[in-house]
Amino acid sequence: MLVISSREFRSNQKKYFDLARNSQILVKRGNDTFVISVANPQTLYRPEIVRRVHESLENLEKGNVQVIKDVHNLWSSLGIE
Repeated sequence: MLVISSREFRSNQKKYFDLARNSQILVKRGNDTFVISVANPQTLYRPEIVRRVHESLENLEKGNVQVIKDVHNLWSSLGIE
C-alpha cells in the first residue's frame, strides 16, 4: 500500500493507475483519504444482488416470467387486485 498526496496523484496519474493493478494507492487530500484500486465484480457489487440478477436471467431463459400487459394498470395486469 502506498500513500501519496493529491498533488502527486494529479502529476503522475498514469503511474499510480498502473501501480493500482497490484496494490491499493491511498491519496490524501486535506483530512480525507481516497483509495485507488482496480474494480472487479467480486468487490464492486454486493453478492446478494449479483445472485438475484443471475437467478432472474435463468428464469428469463426458462420462460418463467410474467408479462405485463398494461403498464398503467400494473397490479391487475399481473393478476393481483
